[in-house]
Amino acid sequence: MAAVAVATFGAVGLALVVRVRSAACLRLRHPGRRWLLAALAVGLGLRGVVVLIVLAWQHLTGDTTNPQQFLLDGALAGGWTLVGLVVLGGLVVPVAEELFFRGVVYSALRRYGPAVAVLGSAALFGLAHGLSVVLVVAVLLGVVNAVLVERSGSIWPAVIVHATNNVLAFVAVAVLM
Repeated sequence: MAAVAVATFGAVGLALVVRVRSAACLRLRHPGRRWLLAALAVGLGLRGVVVLIVLAWQHLTGDTTNPQQFLLDGALAGGWTLVGLVVLGGLVVPVAEELFFRGVVYSALRRYGPAVAVLGSAALFGLAHGLSVVLVVAVLLGVVNAVLVERSGSIWPAVIVHATNNVLAFVAVAVLM
């Protein structure tokens, strides 16, 4: 998780230095309390949708493998491993990934219109998460987050949705299994 966070923050920094040359594309402005609360509600609802997607995928394909099983195993270990997963995978990585995919990538694609930016950044986000049910879930998360960035003008609602999704996944595994 730490390596993913460092690499993603590094990619954001590199893009800003080499190509973008302005942090404005990151949309770091405060969106207002209403957007932040809406993002929390969307994140909670999206987690339920994700569970349904995974169950449907398993039923339709018979594929019960999980390329992110190591994360679930870490959550099951509990203790400091769970704390590390929640902090890194639930908070730090979502910030880094949203800065990259909804900040740098979305902004770069935005010149071709919002639909291209939403779908393009979501597709790249999905592909970055692998070819499995995680791809489907990540594309959905990417679309939702890109729409939130477009509508709110801020990266923070997307970060909240992403973080809520990840934290709930880790905590649910630790508590329910």
